Amino acid sequence: MRRLPALVAILFLGSPGPGNAQTLWIGAKTGANRTTWTGEFGTLSNPYGHRTGLAVGPTVAFALGEVLAFQVEALYTQKGATSSPYFQATVTYLEVPFLVRLALPVPAIHVRPFVMTGIAPAVELSCEALASGGWIPEEPPPPPKPANCISWRTEPRDLGVVLAGGFEVPLTSFKVTAEVRRVAGRSNIAQGYAPLSSYNRAWSLLIATAFPVRQ
Repeated sequence: MRRLPALVAILFLGSPGPGNAQTLWIGAKTGANRTTWTGEFGTLSNPYGHRTGLAVGPTVAFALGEVLAFQVEALYTQKGATSSPYFQATVTYLEVPFLVRLALPVPAIHVRPFVMTGIAPAVELSCEALASGGWIPEEPPPPPKPANCISWRTEPRDLGVVLAGGFEVPLTSFKVTAEVRRVAGRSNIAQGYAPLSSYNRAWSLLIATAFPVRQ
């Protein structure tokens, strides 16, 4: 970790002359989330499974050459968990990641691998839950019905830590990026039920297109 600032400086200062131009990029990103909850549930194992949701929103990036960039996003993102066939919850957030991106220009190929890290504050926009009531063990469970979301989460804000990696393809007047992202929530969204806890965990596959607006 102590060598990271020096490495960034070497990469930045050592980039080619034309790559040192400062560029503002504006674009849009879309993709899918694979999410669940982890934490302390008062049981021996985690009762929750994964669910799939949408992630979409605008992005703005300020690039200092070809290596270093600072990026801000505003993502409509669906998270939550399942305990099939008895329970499922969809919690929709407005997530605003603040990211630092390091790219590695490779002259031999028309692709730039990159890594990103940062934080992702989020605020809840909506929550929907379905749950099955009691049933006779010998019979199939009844269909899930709408349930009160407060029973599974009480905190509408979250703060995630972001780690991502992918590649970008520069084209004539725009660029396309593809990435795999991990967002680990650090806020206990079930803190109203202490000592129990629930934390958002998400893997995302995201595709983006961006255009330069200032050079």
